[in-house]
Amino acid sequence: MQTKDTRNILTRLWNPTIFLDRWQSVFAMYLALASALHWRVFTKGLLLATPGDAITYNYPMRHFYATALKEFNFPLWNPQAFAGVPFVGLMQTGALYPPNMLLFGLLDVRVAFNLTILLHMALAGHWTYLYLRKLDLHPAAAFAGGFVFAFTGFIAGTRFHMAILTSASYLPLIVLALEGIRKGGGLQSAYLLAMAVALQFLGGNFQVCLYTYWVSGLYVLWYMFENAPGRRGRFFGLALLGGVLGLLLAAPQLVATLQHSSQSELQQIALYRGYPYFSLYNLDINMLPTFFFPKLLIPLEVVDTVSPRVGPVVVTLALVAFFVRMRTDRTALLWGLVALVGLVLALGGDTPLNELLYRVPVYNMMRAHGRNLLTVGFAMSVLVAMGLHGAFTKEETRKWAQWFTLASCAVLLTAGMGIALLKVLPNAAVLDYLAKSFRDPRAIFSLSVFSAAFLVPLVLLVGASAAFWLSNSRFRLAATFLLLLVFTAEAITTIGYHRQSGVIFTDASVPTGELCSEYFDDLLSGNPDTQVATLMKMGEPKMNPNASLTCGSRAVNAYDMLPYSSYSQMLGLWLHSFITDRWQELIDNNAVLSMLGTRYLLVSDKIDVSLEDIRTHTEPPRQETVMRAENWKGGLSRDGSTHTLAPGNEPLSRVLHQVATFKEGTYLITFEARAPRGVADTTRTTANALLHADLVDKNGTSTNMARIYHDRLGKEFRSFHNIFRLHGSGQHQAQIRIMSNDSIELRDFTIKYMAGYAPPAMGISITDNDPLYERVRDYGNATLYRNRNALPRAWSVRSLVSARDFQETRNLLHTLKVNPATEGIVTIETFNSLKNTSLSEGVVKITERSPNRLSLSTTFPGSGFVVVADQYHKDWHAYIDGEETPIYRTNGILRGVSVPAGTHKLTFVYKPRVFLVTLFLSLLLASLLAVHAGVLHMRRNT
Repeated sequence: MQTKDTRNILTRLWNPTIFLDRWQSVFAMYLALASALHWRVFTKGLLLATPGDAITYNYPMRHFYATALKEFNFPLWNPQAFAGVPFVGLMQTGALYPPNMLLFGLLDVRVAFNLTILLHMALAGHWTYLYLRKLDLHPAAAFAGGFVFAFTGFIAGTRFHMAILTSASYLPLIVLALEGIRKGGGLQSAYLLAMAVALQFLGGNFQVCLYTYWVSGLYVLWYMFENAPGRRGRFFGLALLGGVLGLLLAAPQLVATLQHSSQSELQQIALYRGYPYFSLYNLDINMLPTFFFPKLLIPLEVVDTVSPRVGPVVVTLALVAFFVRMRTDRTALLWGLVALVGLVLALGGDTPLNELLYRVPVYNMMRAHGRNLLTVGFAMSVLVAMGLHGAFTKEETRKWAQWFTLASCAVLLTAGMGIALLKVLPNAAVLDYLAKSFRDPRAIFSLSVFSAAFLVPLVLLVGASAAFWLSNSRFRLAATFLLLLVFTAEAITTIGYHRQSGVIFTDASVPTGELCSEYFDDLLSGNPDTQVATLMKMGEPKMNPNASLTCGSRAVNAYDMLPYSSYSQMLGLWLHSFITDRWQELIDNNAVLSMLGTRYLLVSDKIDVSLEDIRTHTEPPRQETVMRAENWKGGLSRDGSTHTLAPGNEPLSRVLHQVATFKEGTYLITFEARAPRGVADTTRTTANALLHADLVDKNGTSTNMARIYHDRLGKEFRSFHNIFRLHGSGQHQAQIRIMSNDSIELRDFTIKYMAGYAPPAMGISITDNDPLYERVRDYGNATLYRNRNALPRAWSVRSLVSARDFQETRNLLHTLKVNPATEGIVTIETFNSLKNTSLSEGVVKITERSPNRLSLSTTFPGSGFVVVADQYHKDWHAYIDGEETPIYRTNGILRGVSVPAGTHKLTFVYKPRVFLVTLFLSLLLASLLAVHAGVLHMRRNT
């Protein structure tokens, strides 16, 4: 009797109507699970920022954001990278996302960072649960479905990439709102959809939003024709209304992102537009077995974020649920279709469909389409819940137990046959097939049925099968707990929650240690006007190109913040905007770095540059012609000094060549180029640039003279130039190759030797023939140098020089024809309007600085001209003693202002007016919708 009473008490305690039908309890359980799986956050003070984008990009961005919010300065602009970039325009910052404002504005940045991850994992599970309950599935099955989506697969695999996690967590809420509309929810469900769409967009990852839109569109079309003819229009209309309202609410972020991306390297560099970039980071087809056997092999780091990360129980149960219910349940059929479409899209370049998708506007601007695993993961979580619903339904339990057991046996038998087949397949073919995706393909040959990669899935499948059979008996409660235990064990072993490691943020050394960069000590930290250039290669440990955001300095180059195209061209930046193959030329030139205020250069020992032999010189360099345009050979045709290069069967049609004797030193290459038929296509090539100009010696060693990207070529001729340094003398062959499918015309292609190429003295403590770069500290694997020529953040010039366009401005700076310390380069229009002004030398001091504001005190005996080493942008406005005054583009990328004689206050204010108007209208719309939703709620309850 006592045993029976105990069982009744336990049954009542596990009654889903007590715990799982109360949304507060369900959310609390998911949050508790997220916290438990990340236990080291609480036991060791772990920061959930792993090596890679989390510690290199996400944390520094949030640190800058949190610091500004706590100072009551909402950061519309980021002045600490690339001489300034719009902060809100970088969508991944999530600057307008309300939970980010709340958490990072109120809490310590490290606590907010961790809490954001835990909170959104819990929300992803909670909203999935609510949708599954909306489908009338068993509460325990719905809870398990939410667990699968939140703690395995895509969400868990990308949880450290905050913008992806934030946006991905709203997929189930959007589907829940659509299901509410389908079931007659009316305007309230449409408003819920609008809120979800807006918050997902503000969360910061447009790619995830795009994937959500195709799922939502398919969902609406699928159910439109299921409704009676009179209700189809209502369902479609309300769904469309919710989606449009959501995008209108998110319009400020959309406007800011479009404005920035239209001028940034995202649009301007072919690397981000060519087919090879579009095809990067898909789910390789040889990784499909890892759906069932996640630890079969260790994936390469570059594909690690697009790995399935689910497990045998989830995939097997999802497949069983689909095939059992597809004939009788349209919802199961829909989510099976979503999983299939998502999988095909995730395979990317491994399917013929990929080239067709590359032609789809907007979709073709992104890479890493393996992230479609988000849609696959959500579809599988729905199917898993449907399968468990059958197991928890008394009349169907036995049938589901049989199906799952048979499917598990089939999976294990197939795996065993595959292991046996490996023994007879040619090793070379297997290695070649696997090398694309896995670190150590040879490990496959040591695989056996006794390997952990096979035994762990075996135990999990056996445990799940036992739970299904127990559900058919009086031990239903034990079966439920066993299933949850199996899912948890699968999540832990697949995702690796038990192996978490990283920065311990309770360590007092962290703020200037690992999170900042161990090299950013007292010299580089805490001075918002100190510019630092980081010379490193991709992925170097302990070197963070975004350390300036955490350490409070400014960065000449930074990782993945999309600088303006003009800035990238001025410095030759490429590949995530912190790498350039022109470091030696920039170091030799010095003028560009110094006008940006680059006071320090942190140089990795993996970067081959020389700094200690460079000295200043008062005389500008002399130019001696080495190669002339008329002497080039090859190409398809020639008309005077104009050569046409074109694709074809003849390799020489793509190449111009010329041989000459070169001496060691610095050279200038100049030419004009155009694509007569417009922008050439790079779909069929892996080249990032359309034109390669190289100098090759007798040993085959190549020196890069120039690279031209296809977006910089138009139908009219454009002028190009580049400075390059040649080590060693002798006979070299100059080669000019094209990598396009269309012809390119070149003319006036000349190479000149720059005799006496050395920058002028610009710093106050440096004179002619002084060494420019001073070694400050040696860190073993990196060296810190001080640039003695660096200009302050704001200074005055004594004269102005005019230039026709940006290319001429760049040419003047790179050929050292101007001294940025005393001369400012402006457009011809600006020069004509200011040419009668006699400029005097004055004193300029910074008196106030914040992300959106910079104030100076200027004192001039006569009219003066102030240059500020901050990015020119049309939304910056200047005021002299409160009166607005024009800002002139100076030196191609900086701001310049003409100031009158006397002492004045010069203030720069960032006012993106289109964005601010859109923000006001969006807030007004949100207020109206909130009021109307409240009215509808009150009417419903009366």
